[in-house]
Amino acid sequence: MVDGRYCYSLSSPSRLKGIATLFGLTAIDPASANILELGCGSGGNIIPLSARFPNSTFVGVEPSLEKIDLAKKQSLDLNLDNIQFFNESIADLDLGDEKFDYIIAPRLYSLASDGDQERIFEIMRDFLSPNGIAFVSYNTLPGWNSVKTLRDMMLFHGRNFNEPDLKVLEARRMLKFVSDNFNGNDIPNKKLLEAEIKFIDTVPYEFVIDDYYGNSNDPCYFYKFMEKANAKGLTYLADSDLPSMYLGNQTVMAAETLKDIVDIVEQEQYVDFLTNRRYRSTLLVKDTVKIERALTPKSAEGLHFIPAYKLTKPLEEIKENLVDGLDLVNLQNPEQTASISGEILSVCYLELIKSSPVPQSIEEIASAACTVLKMIDKDAIRQALEENVLDFIFKGLLIITADQEDFGNVSNEKPEVFKAARLDAPNRTNVPNMRHEMVQLSGDQRILMQYCTGENSKEAIFDAIKSHVLKGELTVKKDDVSVWSEGGDLEKHLPLYIDEQLEIFNYYALLITSK
Repeated sequence: MVDGRYCYSLSSPSRLKGIATLFGLTAIDPASANILELGCGSGGNIIPLSARFPNSTFVGVEPSLEKIDLAKKQSLDLNLDNIQFFNESIADLDLGDEKFDYIIAPRLYSLASDGDQERIFEIMRDFLSPNGIAFVSYNTLPGWNSVKTLRDMMLFHGRNFNEPDLKVLEARRMLKFVSDNFNGNDIPNKKLLEAEIKFIDTVPYEFVIDDYYGNSNDPCYFYKFMEKANAKGLTYLADSDLPSMYLGNQTVMAAETLKDIVDIVEQEQYVDFLTNRRYRSTLLVKDTVKIERALTPKSAEGLHFIPAYKLTKPLEEIKENLVDGLDLVNLQNPEQTASISGEILSVCYLELIKSSPVPQSIEEIASAACTVLKMIDKDAIRQALEENVLDFIFKGLLIITADQEDFGNVSNEKPEVFKAARLDAPNRTNVPNMRHEMVQLSGDQRILMQYCTGENSKEAIFDAIKSHVLKGELTVKKDDVSVWSEGGDLEKHLPLYIDEQLEIFNYYALLITSK
């Protein structure tokens, strides 16, 4: 069995607490919370959280003994003492009097039987703490209607192959074969197939196995999902992907038509129809919780933010005191672009990018921008930011988090990479970071990471990497040319290379603060 460990950034309790704060709830700090994951698999989502928050407690539930054994081994390798795993089905799960501040169920609901779907809601109702938050991600209609036929095609073709790796490979080949050999000019179906091939290339391995080859895949309409949740005493808080809730991201006519719909579930169901949505990440709370839907700039007080976009050109090419606009590209999706207009907001976003990976509050962003915009009063900068912060959040420019300054330290003389990432790096190109995101590594980064333990000095790391270079196991390049050959200046360029890589590790929230 392939161990397809993967962490879901939308399920991060730091994000969930931030969203709860936005809507007027006081959720428990993830750094001291009790957290349950249903269908934890081999631990790819819950184990990095356990390593990230050592003072919280974690419980993972999974019916597959093979996956539970892998999860236990991983947690032992990381010396985690705050996590336990139960090899039980959802139907048989008995948690006694335990209460959880966060209950996470990534991708379990659509793959579960009708009875287990009911049980998922019952577990959330019975075991959530009073202000607890439940995260459920699942496949939705109408988007999955068009994919159902493709799933049938893949199931038919995949019946001839036993190995999961081969099934995934053959799934892509089969879709491409059909797309390339349409009899006639069936453009809509061809575009659908091409989009699905691209989608399969970008999603985690387990998505393909579960969604296309699993015994069960039961996508549903959002309003139907919420009818079942409401019947169990749960209500809708928000989507973990906040921009998906924002009517301003729809056409002007659609936004004008839908804005008068008072029921948030009904409103979002219409948006799902408009966008042909196929996947949701829903946050639920007990129906006794009061939710503040009338958001104002004050709703963002106390929140911290990280940028969801980066600059389209190097920061060094921008003169901050002269900038009046920014062109941006999404960190996770290079095809998604955005722009910011105006001197104050542009400088504020630049300062947020410069502070990455450390999250910043509105006050911190305004203070940093004030040092650049010397002729503008700090209160005016803060006011401009406050007036636009909700727009930035729901347009996806800002990501809300409860995290603060407990990671990111490139200046540390003994750099330390997040251990959950370091342990995964020898065998995987994608590893979890401190923000609960997946980061793709190059081969040389995977080697370097093994020596960033918090115990090795930069000199010791230099010696270790130099040994790899001399053995031909790693190539260090300067301007696309190897810096080591006969007479090459490795002593000069290797320290620079290591510092550059540490900067990259820091930018992607892989370095932790020194203790």
